[in-house]
Amino acid sequence: MRSVALALILLAMCAIPAAADVHADAAAAIDAMMAALEHDRALALGDEAVVAFGIVPRFYAANGNVSAWSDPATVGRMLAAIENMRDDGLEPADYHGPALTALGAELPADGQTLARRDVLLTDALYVMLYHLIFGKADPSRLDADWNIDDLYDGLDVESDEVRDEITARILAAVADGDPADVLDLARPQLHIYLELRRAFVRYRELAAAGGWPEVPAGSTLREGDQDPRVAGLRWRLSTTGDLAEDRMNGETFDADVTAAVVCFQARHGLDADGVVGKGTLAALNVPAATRAAQLRVNLERARWVMNFDPGDDLVLVNVASFRVSLVRDRELAWRSRVQVGKPYTRTPIFADAMTYLELNPTWTVPASIANKSILEGLKADPDYLTPRDMELLDSQGREVSPATVDWSTVSRMPYTVRQQPGPKNALGRVKFMFPNKHAVYLHDTPSKQHFSRSARAFSHGCIRTENPFDLAELLLDDQPEWTREHIDQVIESGKRTTVKLSKPLPVFLLYWTAYVDFDGAVNFREDLYTRDAAVLTALQGPHVIRARHERN
Repeated sequence: MRSVALALILLAMCAIPAAADVHADAAAAIDAMMAALEHDRALALGDEAVVAFGIVPRFYAANGNVSAWSDPATVGRMLAAIENMRDDGLEPADYHGPALTALGAELPADGQTLARRDVLLTDALYVMLYHLIFGKADPSRLDADWNIDDLYDGLDVESDEVRDEITARILAAVADGDPADVLDLARPQLHIYLELRRAFVRYRELAAAGGWPEVPAGSTLREGDQDPRVAGLRWRLSTTGDLAEDRMNGETFDADVTAAVVCFQARHGLDADGVVGKGTLAALNVPAATRAAQLRVNLERARWVMNFDPGDDLVLVNVASFRVSLVRDRELAWRSRVQVGKPYTRTPIFADAMTYLELNPTWTVPASIANKSILEGLKADPDYLTPRDMELLDSQGREVSPATVDWSTVSRMPYTVRQQPGPKNALGRVKFMFPNKHAVYLHDTPSKQHFSRSARAFSHGCIRTENPFDLAELLLDDQPEWTREHIDQVIESGKRTTVKLSKPLPVFLLYWTAYVDFDGAVNFREDLYTRDAAVLTALQGPHVIRARHERN
């Protein structure tokens, strides 16, 4: 036994100089790598390029340009954290995942390999943090209307103070042995994000397992039908939890199946009639992989906005789901259906602040409408404006009689067209103003019949709101004189009246085609404006620094 113990001691003594040499060689290699990074702002390590070239040298300067990732357990946890980025819809390959997995968690035998692995691990952690905080894609590069970054103060990654703080936190996390801690701080912790993430994991796993069965085409299915296709329908509905698993067998379309179909239709923004017609069948047969990709895209959209804190109160419009919500004290206070822009007159995606509302508003007809439908109407009938409560105004604001104009010679509307307050007004009896360059706002509408439709893209870009007086009452509830009774009296008077809010209220117009609602149900909506593909392409492409973070 003594000889065995002596041999182990001698072996350990021999290993100490070797390990020390590895670390010394690694330190020299890291020193050279950081000098190259600072000089060239680029560094290739084998097939992997350092992405966070502007901040990685700061990390090593703070760590004395020596290895930070020599503990196998810490490296192992980091490798697991890289793999877990899949659950956020992000690819491990963007964080050197395959290369680092090949290098392994154990201490490399030579300093060059240790240095290369060390720098790749550090780079990966910085990039992971960036993507969790800001998203991988840059929304401003995908949409020229994106302005949320400019309105709210987020993390200023250009600040040396912020960079030093991030570096200190990363160094502490690595020293403590669990880099996942700092990633959890960066990952959005709001319920809406975490539930969306869980839904994505579930649908990704469903897709990996082969997805769900396709319901065969055929005639419309409804309660009372006996049909072999109902067996496939039951199986399909149980796969996504719309039908209980113990009800998944059988060929009878019974009350349980009807309830499950209604649940499915509601989650997909369809008419919830419990009948499987053409539209419902098409939604049922969308592959699981497609739904997983939809969830992935909207996880990215969530990251774009969750770095900002607009406060406890806000108005949120999800254009893709035709819904508006009022949030008070970070809780849902009110929601309603809306009508949004048609695909060729899209509602823009942006944010601003609501400052006032207007009762009995006038409507200044946009030039695009005046030059087409209004002008065509006047050419056919000079009295076209009268039954529509509209008037012509010249550049001085003076009223012009349509009868004095030879409309046959007019190719472009030379006047402003304004519609007076009243029941025919296109804005209805109230509009909610958050002044913006798009001239887009929320408002009432006389076209109330469209609210019963499941897909509600009917406007020229503004947001037509169902039950707008309920919203007005809530927005003015801190002004005692503006009771619902008073609001109704002013509306009845027909007098145009402006009411200022006591403080500006943030308004977000967003576009989410997949989300988890306040009841925990996973919802999907049609990609009305075909915006999803560009986000998915960006997620599958190379890392980009946001335009606003690029240093001159």
